[in-house]
Amino acid sequence: MSSVLQDWRLGLIAAHPDLFHPPAGIPEGAEGYPECGPGWRDLIDRCCVRNNAQRSGFFIDA
Repeated sequence: MSSVLQDWRLGLIAAHPDLFHPPAGIPEGAEGYPECGPGWRDLIDRCCVRNNAQRSGFFIDA
């Protein structure tokens, strides 16, 4: 796996640990670890942001 591909996945998990629940020291073992190409990055991140907002009682209109 290329380092660029892995970096965006780890960055996504680090940005949303409450959704991915990464084990200590092993973020690749997180629940829902993305197994898709980097073209999905923005969509997945946007979904995570909206999910967190909804769970917090906020609504994001877009």
